[in-house]
Amino acid sequence: MTIGGQTNKTDAATMIQDFGENPKWINITNSQPMLDSAIMYQNGKTEKVIGSLLSDEQRGKLSIATKANAFTPDKDLSPSGVRLQLEESLKSLQQDSVDLFYLHAPDAQNHIEPTLEEVQKMYKEGKFQRFGLSNFTAWEVVYIHSYMSARDGYVLPSIYQGMYNAITRQIETELLPALHKLGMGFFAYNPLCGGMLSGKYTLPSEDMDAGEAAGKVAGANSRFAGNNIWAKRYRERYHQKQQFEALDIVREALQNDGTGIGLADASLRWIRHHSKLRENDGIIFGASKVSHYEANMTSLVCGGPLPDLIVKAFNDANKICKDVCPNYARGYSGSSLS
Repeated sequence: MTIGGQTNKTDAATMIQDFGENPKWINITNSQPMLDSAIMYQNGKTEKVIGSLLSDEQRGKLSIATKANAFTPDKDLSPSGVRLQLEESLKSLQQDSVDLFYLHAPDAQNHIEPTLEEVQKMYKEGKFQRFGLSNFTAWEVVYIHSYMSARDGYVLPSIYQGMYNAITRQIETELLPALHKLGMGFFAYNPLCGGMLSGKYTLPSEDMDAGEAAGKVAGANSRFAGNNIWAKRYRERYHQKQQFEALDIVREALQNDGTGIGLADASLRWIRHHSKLRENDGIIFGASKVSHYEANMTSLVCGGPLPDLIVKAFNDANKICKDVCPNYARGYSGSSLS
């Protein structure tokens, strides 16, 4: 989601090429690399930049995902709304179809059943290969899966994309067990809390503007910088006092461990080796610079399990910020059954 915004086009081209062609990543992961996108990312710029950069050869090596949303007044998940968004994304990506199409979050203003019928029509038209859900409650995932499975030949939701990291584990209680029961995979977003787990942010003093403080530390393009609606939401999500206190616990353990593991490296290795993810689940990450991309990939693909001391510190850190853990779901859809 950073391409076209925090990530400039030159760096994006370098990362995309390496992501699809570097045998070090491909041979170890044994899976097709996926570019995760959405029409809302950078107001559509992300998909336009990706579309302009991909060669025919790269399109054969990389899987692409996109999403339809109801986050802004000009977007909704009505039947016509999801079609317009998917077709606009395909145009921007310069593709006839994508591998994975998500409903980005529930739309309380529209019944979900007609939307699912339109999703099926677009699937039959070949506009996407797999259907996914993101930011839905566990019960609504089960309802949607049941609705589609009760109809002959309908595409079932097979992937759920949700918020998950070492100090944000709400999905473990109900959502993950439901997905496992349905046979659905889980792709984790925000594995570094939007950059919070990089360790570069500190709790601003009461007399300092939080958006300004984040900008001074990480630059104006930081997700936490400024006072636009998304920066405010990210600070509400990951800049709570308990979360900063949680990071201090992990920092102390890393220092005592003495092996030189950094906070970001440890956080990514935690989700790879110590989380509730299964073999066919995935981890989605962004990078604003090539150096960040390389470090993240090395941690995820080559970094091994963490020492017990650090795993315990993450568990202790998670406990003290449970009360401010952001909700994994964003409401629920309208329904003709209500």
